[in-house]
Amino acid sequence: MRNKDMLFAFDDMAILMQYLYMDPNNKILIHNAINVPLEISMYIDKDECIYIKSKNLNFPDVPAANFTESFHPETMHRIIEQLKTEKAIEFPDQFNNRWEEIKTITKANLSLNIH
Repeated sequence: MRNKDMLFAFDDMAILMQYLYMDPNNKILIHNAINVPLEISMYIDKDECIYIKSKNLNFPDVPAANFTESFHPETMHRIIEQLKTEKAIEFPDQFNNRWEEIKTITKANLSLNIH
């Protein structure tokens, strides 16, 4: 069923994708349903195809897996909700949570790149 919470979440989903796209070093850390730490990043191949990768940090020597097909709107919405409960990483003294930090960094970068 469609609801207004998901409708308004699309703005945040765009910010999440923009954050991952802006820099290949931009990554997010989440924990899945069984508390496995996953590092989510974006990969762009030589043909400029975009993929979402997920790395299980419990096994750092194992390469990241393709997460693209699982990165649908409901998953992105859940990730954003989780990021709202995580501490800020890059500027912990300036932001209340990781999502606020990601959102501010992304919007600042976008404002610098207009035209």
